Amino acid sequence: MDTKYLRKEIYEIEPFFEERPDYLIKLNANESFFDVPEEIKEEIFKKVKYKNFNLYNDPSCTELRNLLAEYCNIDKEQIFVGNGADEIIADVNFAFAGPGSEVIIFAPTFPSYEAFAKISGANVIKIPLKKIKIGDFYKFEIDLERVLPKIKEDTKQVMFMCLPNNPTGDYLDDKAVMEIIKNFKGIICIDEAYFEFGKRTYKDLISKYENLIIIRTMSKIFSIAGLRVGYALGNKDVIRELYRVKLPFNVNLFSQIAAAEILKRRESFLIKAEEIIKERERLLNELKKIENIKLYSTSTNFILLELNIEAKKVFEELKNKGILVRIYDEDVLKYSLRVSVGKREDNEKFLKALKEILERQNE
Repeated sequence: MDTKYLRKEIYEIEPFFEERPDYLIKLNANESFFDVPEEIKEEIFKKVKYKNFNLYNDPSCTELRNLLAEYCNIDKEQIFVGNGADEIIADVNFAFAGPGSEVIIFAPTFPSYEAFAKISGANVIKIPLKKIKIGDFYKFEIDLERVLPKIKEDTKQVMFMCLPNNPTGDYLDDKAVMEIIKNFKGIICIDEAYFEFGKRTYKDLISKYENLIIIRTMSKIFSIAGLRVGYALGNKDVIRELYRVKLPFNVNLFSQIAAAEILKRRESFLIKAEEIIKERERLLNELKKIENIKLYSTSTNFILLELNIEAKKVFEELKNKGILVRIYDEDVLKYSLRVSVGKREDNEKFLKALKEILERQNE
């Protein structure tokens, strides 16, 4: 029920109020199945212990930006740190979109792009991705014939692309992406949340295209989803504009220290990416053995799979068994589940439950 006080642009946005159900196995949020090691936690706690809690934290995340600059091999002035990638998506919309502008997104994709665009007051243009099959796998791809006519000779447009794409799992065609980057006049954001799994990046283009912003997160391979740390890379003048709209002390003291300590030991986390990828491939091979499933190619730590029955029915049965996965309201994903790559024992329980449910539903 909407109140009389709500702005009309917000009516279609569902409140994000979620009481987490009881679960045994959590495979619905693309989190790493590796926690931060105890010895690193102890270093973080030690550093935090001797900080003054009564004083405001560093509003510019100076130490963290220095470490990110080293990791990304760019200048710290080209880096903006946010309270998770979501805050950066919001700040991009608040700084560069708003009333009278257009925000172009692809569908299906990460829902925060559309939500924050609407909150900013922008007009959202959704361009459907086309489904194709390559070998044993399906994937969603850009249809340039639909995209290029939407691009104007105007800086009052913002575009978001998720590469690799969430929830579909894989990169979009590089030639099509480059054609868009070359022609787009407004701010274009490439969300590389899953960069450490796919290992393809458009970061090196920020020196050539001043309107290009890369968004990344420390939630996935760096195992701190609960601490909310994301960052943006781009032209230093464009990055500076984000400081006009960010909350003054947006990344808390604990998160800044934790992220810095983890980056100092980043190699141990990056090695974990290979273990996750190895388990992902094993999970894909096991899913291939189950009848009535179509699999989508993936360069992430999750898998999108399409069933021959409505996903909501399977989702509810899995939830009753204490297994959480992700489903979507969009028609194109009505029969699809997105499952995060978990620990092997959790994946085995998921596979067993899914197989039993599908066999019963298809009797």
